[in-house]
Amino acid sequence: MSTPFEPKGQRALATIISRAELNPMPATCKAARAAVSDANLTDAELTTRLLDDPAIAASILREVARQLRKASKITLSDMAHCQTLLGNHAIATVVKMLSPLPATAEHPNEWQSRSALVTGLFAATMISDWQQAQPLIHYEQCYLAALLTRLPEWVLWREAPKEMKMITTLIHRYDITPTEAERLVLGCTLNDLMVGLAHDGRLSDILINALDHQHLTDMRPLLRWAARTNKPHISQIRYRDESMHRREVSGPMRVLLANAIAVEARTDWFGKGMRRCITLLAAWLEISEDAAWRRICNSALQLARRVPDIATAALAAGLLAEPLPGPARRIPPSLRAEAVQRLYNDEPLRAQRIHKQPLHSGMSPPSPLSAPQIARTAHPDPTASQPSFRSAAAAQRFDSLLEQLTRIEQLTRTEELSRNPSDFKSVSEALTTSLHVLHECSQIERILFLEFDAAQGQFTSKLALGCEQAPALTGLQFLIEPPNLFTRLIKQPAQIWVSPERQKSSEGFLPSKVYNATQTNRYFASSLFRGKRPLGVLYADNSKRPQPLTEADYAVFRRLVNALGTYLARP
Repeated sequence: MSTPFEPKGQRALATIISRAELNPMPATCKAARAAVSDANLTDAELTTRLLDDPAIAASILREVARQLRKASKITLSDMAHCQTLLGNHAIATVVKMLSPLPATAEHPNEWQSRSALVTGLFAATMISDWQQAQPLIHYEQCYLAALLTRLPEWVLWREAPKEMKMITTLIHRYDITPTEAERLVLGCTLNDLMVGLAHDGRLSDILINALDHQHLTDMRPLLRWAARTNKPHISQIRYRDESMHRREVSGPMRVLLANAIAVEARTDWFGKGMRRCITLLAAWLEISEDAAWRRICNSALQLARRVPDIATAALAAGLLAEPLPGPARRIPPSLRAEAVQRLYNDEPLRAQRIHKQPLHSGMSPPSPLSAPQIARTAHPDPTASQPSFRSAAAAQRFDSLLEQLTRIEQLTRTEELSRNPSDFKSVSEALTTSLHVLHECSQIERILFLEFDAAQGQFTSKLALGCEQAPALTGLQFLIEPPNLFTRLIKQPAQIWVSPERQKSSEGFLPSKVYNATQTNRYFASSLFRGKRPLGVLYADNSKRPQPLTEADYAVFRRLVNALGTYLARP
């Protein structure tokens, strides 16, 4: 009969942690022992040496709290206060009684504990670096709080490894949030446990406030604030919301951000979570994201040099590793033979980026591989004979354009022009000619190309065909805010067919200026990219035709967009 699981609870776990042996890293333990034996060191220099390891700092705080258990009104504010209350001789005794960790971690649980300990030390190192850029009054308390934030984690990996493995499994295998997983297994969160230990250890209110992250806002308002602060196109001068800025860069928020960066660095230096942390740090320090990234990397390298250990070296070595690969991309069976041929010829596997999921249920990504010219001739597109073309001659002219756009894909643009003087001499010419042919040959009546200017953050109408009834579309300009369909399209190559039959609700999709001019909820839209840079958005509808857009119209639209994508992807 199986035993029912019951979480240990906060009080039982706090007892386990308070009685556990705290082992510092070998290098920091040796340096601390040398420091307490050196009579020439000042109190400030000794304090700096004692704060090089979370285990040493926690051991001293534990001893001071034990000595002051009868003095109910005294609270501990920082390490210098502990030195004053306990005395250097007693601190030297505590340090010399500590047993360092082994030089290597032979068991996975030992490695997890060691990594969590280094995570706290890395967070404290970043707090020290940020103090030079943005001074904080309670810097010593924030540094000590960052040093101790991961204390329950690295102790429980040694004292309760089964529970910690259960938490890890729930997070990574079953996609449960860390907070919920900790409550399910432990009966409380690790942060609640650390705050309870801080109360029991007689730490000051400033330290407890810096350790308590539960009252802080979640990441979504923070990221919105950072996005507004980091926008370069709004103004050359940044007008920040002072009340929001003061709240977001407070001491507890500083500890939370440093701890989040340290945890992400331990997991994946180049992941999405780290990019979000970089955005927050750049907004807070009012620097570029590249400068924020360099600060984080320099802190990791500085820690590895200052505290030589296998865990600090592994943390810094993560910067040398390549980013983890994204999810696998599926190639359709009909294109796999061509993919193998391209790999054999050392050619790029796809001319355009493949996205696993479209932006919307009605969107479809571009074709991942451009079919070879022989395949196109042997298997003509059935839509060429559909009534979407005005005539057979129009269909032939359209096919000739597609052949011209996708001809001699393996050659560079200079070589192609030398062989085919009649081909396009610029991207602008190719785009203009293609849209004119689409308008003249197909049944699509209105076509609009909106160029995207990333520096200004706005769309500008560059080509408007069949827009006599909507003159406002000519010379149209509007910013990318508020978010709309076009702002989503420029994030990745995609195509969409919007209509009431295909989407439950299409309100708010189009930018307000475009909708006011077109007054339609049936249209095609696609983004055009040149490499990784978005050129703009292609829009098409049938303003003059009484019948709605058809599958044949969409097939013609997609064929042209895919051919343009192949042309723009070439060097």
